[in-house]
Amino acid sequence: MERKKLILACIAVTLAALAILAIMVFALNRSASQPANGSKEVTISGHLACLKHKGAADGQPVTLECATGLLADDQQYYGLQDLPTDAAATSFNKTIVVSGRLSLPDADEIYDVAGNLKVTSFEVK
Repeated sequence: MERKKLILACIAVTLAALAILAIMVFALNRSASQPANGSKEVTISGHLACLKHKGAADGQPVTLECATGLLADDQQYYGLQDLPTDAAATSFNKTIVVSGRLSLPDADEIYDVAGNLKVTSFEVK
């Protein structure tokens, strides 16, 4: 009788360990499939614009530099990485559609942006 209880206890422990292992593997696979920094593929339309510095509306000094970004149709600003060189010169004041990988802004981002877009496709409408 004692031997039967010992065998049942070993089986129960083994099944519990397998269940925990399965949950861990599932969780690791799920997190590995999520891109870093919450990034995702998106397509956004809007107009090219100079990005605003954080705090510029709060009386902070405004600079004369112009970092080209996207003012989207939803009135959010986005930083643009890998924008084709001639795009900024030929596309201001025109509606554009930009596709690429959107990531959250870095903690030390100096511009007031909703995110940064690594451009993979650029089209003037």
